[in-house]
Amino acid sequence: MLLIFLLFKPVQAATPVAESLATAPSKLPQYSELISSGTHKFHLRKMAPTATTTATFENLPVVVLLSGPNQNFHADSAWFALLQPLLAQKYQVLAIDRLGNGFSDNADDVSYRRFSQDLATLLPNLTKQPVILISFASASISARLLHQQQTIQGQTNSQVQAMLWIDPDIPTPDALALYQGYPVDWYQKNLQQLLPELAKGVWNQRTKDKLHKERAEIVALLSSDNTTMMDWGYFDAISGQRQSPQRQQQRAIEIANYAKDLDLYAALPAITDIPVTVIDSDFETAAIQADPAQAKQLQQWQQQGSAWSQHLAKNSGGQYLPLQHSDHLVMFQHPETIVAAVDWLSEKVTVFPLKTKH
Repeated sequence: MLLIFLLFKPVQAATPVAESLATAPSKLPQYSELISSGTHKFHLRKMAPTATTTATFENLPVVVLLSGPNQNFHADSAWFALLQPLLAQKYQVLAIDRLGNGFSDNADDVSYRRFSQDLATLLPNLTKQPVILISFASASISARLLHQQQTIQGQTNSQVQAMLWIDPDIPTPDALALYQGYPVDWYQKNLQQLLPELAKGVWNQRTKDKLHKERAEIVALLSSDNTTMMDWGYFDAISGQRQSPQRQQQRAIEIANYAKDLDLYAALPAITDIPVTVIDSDFETAAIQADPAQAKQLQQWQQQGSAWSQHLAKNSGGQYLPLQHSDHLVMFQHPETIVAAVDWLSEKVTVFPLKTKH
């Protein structure tokens, strides 16, 4: 669940982000590569256990990570800088950045629905093994639309055999009204006037300030047990791409397209044929406490979200995992909960050759 105006608690200062962070590196980070699909290149980060455990991880499903946004609508694989190395101790783990994010190409029609179509082409070429799809926040839109495409195509034993949704978008009327309100409606109305202004760099300092604040928030969320596993080099390389005016434009286009993404998502029934586990943080509580004027509306959104998530998990055969006193960026604060949920889902997945109805 994402609400753009949520407030975060004050945190301790972090190590300053290098000034060169906004400049693309001369080479891709370790484990990263660019893969072509159609006329575009996508950024893929691929990690797996060491060679000595190859026989073990090849008999397990592949875990695919799809990022959604924080309160600033930043939504790339920087959010997996800790989770991916942790999961890669056992699984082959692929993090894929949507067009307009990370080191993926830019495009004119960036959106979560576009990404679902890209995934339908990318996944079969990346692995022949079954997949557990992990989506954070609004990436549940891409995950759900991808599943719908597989259903329409009549796939049996489809490649995505299980999903783990972390704070997914909630397709109830009240939640949709919040998501599609400010600032999404503002971007829709002002996009064409905004894009040339962004090209001039009018939001460069504003974006830089947000990146520094985000990094400080991540530092505060990490436990002492996870500090050594956190890949700050990767985090800075990916999050730094958000600084460029071109990427600010891509973000603006995606925000403007978000309302239609939600309409398509909300029109689909809940998944029942594969297990969907939902991790439900209570990050909304901080917003409720910070904004008494909207407390009733936000409480209703939170309650509906929890009820919807419980229903989805129960009826799909997944788990409902609520987290108390939790931040929205669960991947940094509670990665062990995610790893345990993946382990549980992996027991539900059978490794077999993929089949398609003719």
